[in-house]
Amino acid sequence: MDELMVKSTSRASAQVTGVMLRETAYTRLVFRPLLVVNPNSPAAAVKGTFVFQRKSPKHTWEDAEARPLSSLHMDEGYNLALDSEETLLLYQQLTDLYSLFQAEGIPTGETGFVRASAALVALAGLSDTNLGAFLDANQSVGSELVRRLLVWAVRAPAGPQVISLLESLGPAVLGDLGAVVSVRAIEEAHKVWALHRENDDEAFWQRLLAERSFLLEQLFAWPCTIIAEKAYVGGKSVQNTGGNLADFLVKNQLMDSAALVEIKTPMTPIIGREYRAGIPNISVALAGSVVQVLTYKTALTESYRLLRGKDETWEAFDPPCVVIIGNTESLRDTAQRRTFELFRRQLVGVHVVTFDELFARLKNLLDVLAARSANAPATDAET
Repeated sequence: MDELMVKSTSRASAQVTGVMLRETAYTRLVFRPLLVVNPNSPAAAVKGTFVFQRKSPKHTWEDAEARPLSSLHMDEGYNLALDSEETLLLYQQLTDLYSLFQAEGIPTGETGFVRASAALVALAGLSDTNLGAFLDANQSVGSELVRRLLVWAVRAPAGPQVISLLESLGPAVLGDLGAVVSVRAIEEAHKVWALHRENDDEAFWQRLLAERSFLLEQLFAWPCTIIAEKAYVGGKSVQNTGGNLADFLVKNQLMDSAALVEIKTPMTPIIGREYRAGIPNISVALAGSVVQVLTYKTALTESYRLLRGKDETWEAFDPPCVVIIGNTESLRDTAQRRTFELFRRQLVGVHVVTFDELFARLKNLLDVLAARSANAPATDAET
């Protein structure tokens, strides 16, 4: 019985999905099981009825009119013959039902069950210690199993049941699990930075930040959500020309207030030519990026009510702006570092962050999470 539905009809009985024993183009034979609680014989937990069906002119299956055996005359009888395959199928389904009753009794409400393979049943029956030893010895199997279970948990229709199971693990285990997942995600992002810190492809960094939105959260003092990438923020003329596209439009998850993020690349220069001896100027790219994001802010505040969809919940309350550009390693001396710091500290409403500063913040967070994971108390299964 690969899949069946059980629907309780009382505290002591439940209807079960019918077993298809025989089917032709116009007729079929079905066995309809019923789980029961039998006080006189507790092992006798299944009874049922054989039903003969015909296909109606509307191509639906309808039960044929049935006569009780008690209505037969002395010289009449009825012979219901099952071939060997039909008998085996009925035996297998009844065996599953008896096993289900022993494990679950009479389920309340309507519940779906799926047959598990012997290997899966054996795996689920292992103790925490033995299961851990098996997965340690078969890491590729364990990793794939966890991946598939997580995908199932996300997509499962029984979402509340999955959440309840997770909650039953307790705050300590859930906290450790969250820390481990966060550490792995941050470690992976840091590997990308180490390998691509000289990548001058702006589209690459756009994808990276979009796929790992937790990087953007390091820019703000509040949790954020990406509203849109390459977001149109207004600015077109009546001739439908122009228009402004911000790299990221994000919002504060708690206040629904929007913010703008403009990105360049780690290789974008942040210092230009000397203005006077000992006084280097900022680069054209840095100055242009600041003006660009402020232009986007102006366009957004002027027209955001027209741009915001009716089902969207965000507001443009003086949107803060961030520019991610360059790398502090490109600043060769004190004069260049002074110019860069003096320039960005005088900006109002625009925060300039270099790529290496962004990933340094991430490294600090990684150190905190790693320390938490290392100092986590052992769970009951480990003691």
